[in-house]
Amino acid sequence: LVVQLIGLLALPLAWRLLAFLPDRGYASARVLGILVVSYGLWIAYSFGLLRYEAGSAWLLVLALGGVSLAAGWPILQAWRQRGESPVRWRYVLVTELVFLLAFAAWALVRAYDPAANHTEKPMDLMFMNSIVSSPTYPPLDAWLGGYPIPYYYFGYWMLTTLGLLSGQPPAIAYNLGQACWYGLLLSSAFGVGYNLLAALGAQASRLHNGAQASRLLGLSAR
Repeated sequence: LVVQLIGLLALPLAWRLLAFLPDRGYASARVLGILVVSYGLWIAYSFGLLRYEAGSAWLLVLALGGVSLAAGWPILQAWRQRGESPVRWRYVLVTELVFLLAFAAWALVRAYDPAANHTEKPMDLMFMNSIVSSPTYPPLDAWLGGYPIPYYYFGYWMLTTLGLLSGQPPAIAYNLGQACWYGLLLSSAFGVGYNLLAALGAQASRLHNGAQASRLLGLSAR
């Protein structure tokens, strides 16, 4: 629900930034929203403007909604004046089904194997716990006392931010985050495929129309 809300709030911003795509950025809205909220909270926390807690995360979600609406309103008005719809409902339904089915499928996989006890999972969970509980910034490494995390950790930051927003501790946010990432991966890949095929179809249609126009002009000249 949190991810869906963030995607909905980020949709006008996606329309503004990705209006040139056939799907007008719909499949990318969730990814864009999570990135903006997480990065905004990271910057605010880095400069000591906000604390890393649920209230701060929700403040950034509200800020995303305001900025997104302001950015997307002009292009939405332009579409309305031309009588265009900002969304294609059949495409929206398919994209949502891809995300939800992928999310549910991977959540089921993690339900049968929830332990973080092999490969890099212990390190992953350690980073998330360090980010949430660290009293200073950069986050302290729980495995190397007195030192910051010597690793790129923004992906873990995004997962823990979603955990803050949904009221889940890192142990649960880690598994749900994997399901969320899988859903985002498949729905975004579906959007990329749709946009490529739609763009190729539009180009083929223009070439076909251009060839017909050339033939007509040739006949007229003769």
